[in-house]
Amino acid sequence: MHPSWRDLVIDYLSSDEQARARFLCSCSVHGALLALSSAGGQSGQRQLPLLRSDADWDALTDRVYDLAPELEEAEMIGLLDALGVAIDKLPMTPGGSEADALAGAVLSRLAVIWEAARAPIGLAPLEAWLTLAKQLSPRPAPPAIAVTWAELLPVSAPDLSDRTSLERFADWLTLAELLLGYDPILLEELGFPGRSQQHTDSFLNALEQDVRCLPTRDIDQAIRALARMSTLIRSYAKRADSVRHRLRLENAEYIYAPTGPDPTTVGGPTIPRQTGRLDVQRVLKDL
Repeated sequence: MHPSWRDLVIDYLSSDEQARARFLCSCSVHGALLALSSAGGQSGQRQLPLLRSDADWDALTDRVYDLAPELEEAEMIGLLDALGVAIDKLPMTPGGSEADALAGAVLSRLAVIWEAARAPIGLAPLEAWLTLAKQLSPRPAPPAIAVTWAELLPVSAPDLSDRTSLERFADWLTLAELLLGYDPILLEELGFPGRSQQHTDSFLNALEQDVRCLPTRDIDQAIRALARMSTLIRSYAKRADSVRHRLRLENAEYIYAPTGPDPTTVGGPTIPRQTGRLDVQRVLKDL
């Protein structure tokens, strides 16, 4: 689809109140991303092309409310990221207050959905939720994470020969880091690190004794865990940083390969991250 034709369609929707209403009331998440998009058009100046009135914002809020339970993880992350960009683009304007209100409604809706599911929350969508929530004032209370915390809380030191065990341990530390950045009181109430500090200590001791004990495929998870330890438990910072440096030196060829993962990202390489990327064909189907 030639970009100029796409722009014509968007301009038509933007200029027709009834067409906008029909679109916003029935669009997919990709249509919502279009409505929240910025830097569009030939000059890159088009912002929020389908949100020109209070009624438009209300229609999008209602639609996103209905879509929320059906969103795939990547779609959810894209929507939350797009809302964050919209808030950044519209500070201290009527559109900014509307974006704040929509963001608050979406965050509340997702928190209710997650609590009702009584299942662990993925770290990537949780990070996106907390990142967006930080942009609001006052900050909303974090979603219920008791199930997620209980699922990841280690009962023993991770088995360095078992990737699943090591990944779960790194996920637990990643969750703790997310909470530290958003609600340190909640992290304290959860008792971090508590008795689990002995497992953290055992993990660190094992790597200090022999950084080569890890299979190559698991180095990224170990580096992720060590990076979180440096932030979360200051008494371990120097030791964790030293071991992480040794791991990088011993495995530089693997870690810095062009196709290799970035072991410092939240959730490690197993969690995708997409930020508001539009699927044009999906948008056109919404028409």
